[in-house]
Amino acid sequence: MFTSLLFLLAYSAEPFLQVPYLQLGPARADATRLSLMWHTENSPASFSVYTRTSGATKWTAQPKITWRRIAVREIEPHLVYTAELTGLKPGAEFDYEVRRENQPVFTARGLARKTAAQRYQFAVFGDCGQNNTPQRQIAKQVQQRQPDFIQVTGDIVYSRGRISEYREKFYPIYNSEALPLLRARPIIGVVGNHDTAATDLGKYPDTLAYYYYWHQPLNGPETPERKFEGSPADLQAVQSGAGEKLNRMGSFSFTYGNSYWIAVDSNTYLDWSTPQLSAWLEKELKASQAYTWRFVTMHHPAFNSSVAHFKEQHPRWMTNLFEKYRVDLVLAGHVHNYQRTYPLQFAVSSDAPKKGVVDGKFAFDKEFDGVTKTKAKLPIYLVTGAGGAGLYDKDQGGEPGTWQSFTHKFVSNVNSFSWFEIEGKKLSFRQIDVQGREVDCFTLTK
Repeated sequence: MFTSLLFLLAYSAEPFLQVPYLQLGPARADATRLSLMWHTENSPASFSVYTRTSGATKWTAQPKITWRRIAVREIEPHLVYTAELTGLKPGAEFDYEVRRENQPVFTARGLARKTAAQRYQFAVFGDCGQNNTPQRQIAKQVQQRQPDFIQVTGDIVYSRGRISEYREKFYPIYNSEALPLLRARPIIGVVGNHDTAATDLGKYPDTLAYYYYWHQPLNGPETPERKFEGSPADLQAVQSGAGEKLNRMGSFSFTYGNSYWIAVDSNTYLDWSTPQLSAWLEKELKASQAYTWRFVTMHHPAFNSSVAHFKEQHPRWMTNLFEKYRVDLVLAGHVHNYQRTYPLQFAVSSDAPKKGVVDGKFAFDKEFDGVTKTKAKLPIYLVTGAGGAGLYDKDQGGEPGTWQSFTHKFVSNVNSFSWFEIEGKKLSFRQIDVQGREVDCFTLTK
């Protein structure tokens, strides 16, 4: 059980607005590093962080600790601390201790990133932050399976990506003593439309919390500056709190074990058919060829049979690169249910628009069945947006006549998450619902 791994030796909530939680950090490919974040009131204190391999007795000081002040309207100014954890033993559990004025105030146990030679397992879900029963049920099911990491495919909190919403709908669910996911394992966040949709800083001054509270690689393309409404003071508060993350952290890449991951900001303020963005994506896909498994994650699905969001097909402009560089799985959310395509190829029509319905020609690999035929010739696209938010088109999953030709599996009547186990050249997949029941499964081999 996670609770036995959590191992809280000393803990006081007093110094923290938000107790420490693990993050992937800036290192794209270093299995000896992670990052740790925590939030406090607006009074800098003398914090220190120590780590040790579980079972060892000697603590090692982690000297690189920084903080940023978040001072947006309607929220009390507060500090977000980040500590870089280095020298971790890849794939091994480690204890970490946060001290204030040299006194322990928080101790927990984490897990370093795995190497290419090690077996690993992880959970993926999106559209989760509602502070409701399904969200908590999914969190509990994920915790029971002890993932090595977790990825959220966007719409992390509803409905404006606000600081106040993180405090109500994210941290209490994923970083509590009852459900200690965040403090024990890194969660990786992909930006969704609800995370960045609020551009009126005058109305929502505490929006864009994604850029304050996550610490992920800044190796993505430098995107055009977005336009926000608000006073000069509101704009300055966002820029001061987010720093370079505001234009760099929406898209990024990282490695885990023998897999290469590319996270794409699929919001419509970016056009991935432009030379600048497509060149970055192609560069990353070329780099992924050195890895056994290749994943792309984004919020908006390229292929979706659900009535909800059906006409939002702009990610299809990237699929030619996914096919060219043999991406294995493309994971998305946005649509609040679960869907799986056949392995497919898609050629965009020459007159297709950049947004809306993007027509083209399909080809399918229907020899792949995930049981006896486990080598897919083309990418498989998953929608895993049933992580807690209200479900879309609950009856449609039971009406195959309404599905598009590319859809092989469709489950819309229950919240669920995706579970992966990878060992070498074998990937085992299961979609698991709030009661722990398997609603889909397949195997991929190389």
